[in-house]
Amino acid sequence: EAVYPGGYVGLTQYINEEVINKITHDSELPQFVNFTISEKGDVEDVQIIRYNGVHETDQMIIDAIGNMSKWFPAKNSTGEPVSEEISIPILGIGC
Repeated sequence: EAVYPGGYVGLTQYINEEVINKITHDSELPQFVNFTISEKGDVEDVQIIRYNGVHETDQMIIDAIGNMSKWFPAKNSTGEPVSEEISIPILGIGC
């Protein structure tokens, strides 16, 4: 599986700092964000699932996910890097 630098704790901290702490109400949050981690560890194809209807918040989330640091890419059974689709919940207490 692809891994964010700092693992789950690092990812949660990033989402809290770049999204959760910048919004005024938890009701502004969508439920899930999907994106792909490329073979090179780049974040690609960010999509919000179940939009909340607050364009500014949706765009902030898309921007934050799209601007994340490179990930350590997933690897197949022979150790070759491969792309992987990721889906994370965005909740009022972090991801």
